[in-house]
Amino acid sequence: HISFEIIRLFSEGLYQSPHKAIEELVSNGYDAGANDVHVLVPEEPEDSSPITPLWVIDDGNGMDAAGFHQLWQVAYSSKADIDPSTVERAPIGQFGIGKLASYVLAWHLTHISKSDGRIRCTMMDFRLLEGRHQYQEEEDPFTLDLYELTEDEAKTLLQDVQTRAPDAWRLMFGADSKESWTAAGMRDFKSLYERLSVPRLRWVLSTGLPLHSNFSIHMNGEALESSKSRGNVIASFTIGGEDD
Repeated sequence: HISFEIIRLFSEGLYQSPHKAIEELVSNGYDAGANDVHVLVPEEPEDSSPITPLWVIDDGNGMDAAGFHQLWQVAYSSKADIDPSTVERAPIGQFGIGKLASYVLAWHLTHISKSDGRIRCTMMDFRLLEGRHQYQEEEDPFTLDLYELTEDEAKTLLQDVQTRAPDAWRLMFGADSKESWTAAGMRDFKSLYERLSVPRLRWVLSTGLPLHSNFSIHMNGEALESSKSRGNVIASFTIGGEDD
């Protein structure tokens, strides 16, 4: 029931860089306990073929039906209730506004997630919200459908990933696939996307990448190295030994 105009103004003011918007989606994977996040940036087609989607895929906890419902509650997230001292990773993503990062980049957003052995999917066309500037009592709230997919149906929706990033594909399907994962796909891009620079995105993600041995980011199949691991050593200390 929140005003679409508020969503538009808030999200466009919050994310004025496509690189920071994608970084927010990567942060969602980190907060979900993922070990690997794959970012697939589309290349401009040489002919008149439609541009491929931008995918952010992680092997985190995935979402069940309740998780999808929470995903679409604007400005609410259970992350805010987490005591950082009780978890291995303190949350780094924004609380409840990650989906707005997708809104500033593209009109069409697809979420596909595997959890508890089931694959679920939502598809959001933000164009359907245009004109819904203010909620009226007599107006029905916007309804977003949740689908359950077979593995073959999920493979069809994600088929371009198989050739663009085989490692990401194996994360989701096959003998070595993970028990849970989430793929966020964007297409029908907005004007902000035109400012996307692949080298700068690589720098933003490597700069913001937490220095964790169990977390890595891959961009178009290439593993990114955390910039924190390239710092200059200014001193070395030996702890323990015969002189102690």
